[in-house]
Amino acid sequence: MISFGSRLHKFLLVKNLSISKFADRLGYENAEKIYRLFRDNKNKPSFEIIHDISNKFEELNVDWLITGRGSMLKTTYEQEQLPKNSSESIPQIGSLSSSIQEISITLDPNIHQLTNQVQDNYHIDSPQTHQIEQDFSEKIGYVSSNLFTKYLIYYKDNEFIKSLPTIIIPWIKDKLYRLFDVADNEMIPTLYENDKVLAEEIKNITDVFVGKIYVIVHATGIYIKRIIDISKDFEKLYLKSDTNVNNSYPTKELNILDVKELWEVTYKFSPQLNEPTDFSSRINELEILQQNILQRLILLEHK
Repeated sequence: MISFGSRLHKFLLVKNLSISKFADRLGYENAEKIYRLFRDNKNKPSFEIIHDISNKFEELNVDWLITGRGSMLKTTYEQEQLPKNSSESIPQIGSLSSSIQEISITLDPNIHQLTNQVQDNYHIDSPQTHQIEQDFSEKIGYVSSNLFTKYLIYYKDNEFIKSLPTIIIPWIKDKLYRLFDVADNEMIPTLYENDKVLAEEIKNITDVFVGKIYVIVHATGIYIKRIIDISKDFEKLYLKSDTNVNNSYPTKELNILDVKELWEVTYKFSPQLNEPTDFSSRINELEILQQNILQRLILLEHK
């Protein structure tokens, strides 16, 4: 379900406004109350924000903004204001941008070129990957751990993506998914090394839910971790491992501009069929404790 924040993001793209400029237009001293709507889809706008938006942007269909019903713009504005070609107005995957920069990534086997332009959106874009999957909608590409290095280089190469091993899961359709290996034990007890995770493509940084597990394809590597925070300026991602033994895996900070792809983990496939040893041992401990308490009560009665 598309969130309020996602719909507001689309409107800002149409109006060519950054979050800070949007807050200025609303008369706010800072943009924090707007940023919070993008950090977590569970955050809802106050009546004050809705009132201010409707007053300042009369062309906006507030019913669409709140519920998603109808068109973004009121009828009298639609033909004049909506972009003629949405694919030109909203970048597709391979470019990543924040309120400060837009990074357009062109990649061949030997060249990795970054072009910086000023732009006001937050998008993670991979048109080639998406085009491939439109032709193989039921086939899910599998990226094993021994392909991680190649995937970082050729993730936008059509022939490489087509060469990936594929699986078919009957109930997984209509969206772009990838299957990734879990290459380490940094997510125990949630994920173990050699587990596999099925992940859904995320194209917009504002669609990230803080607290969920993601596959982050980043310039420095491929990470399968929990996103615990996003900086207010949408420049940093903060990742955390589920394993917390003597703080072995501290919080990791990544530059969002170096994120190539984002995938939300939706399923896991694991060969780990652990015996319920922890549960059994706890019951045994409770039984021993109960016996000790009974013995003490008996001793007290005889005193």
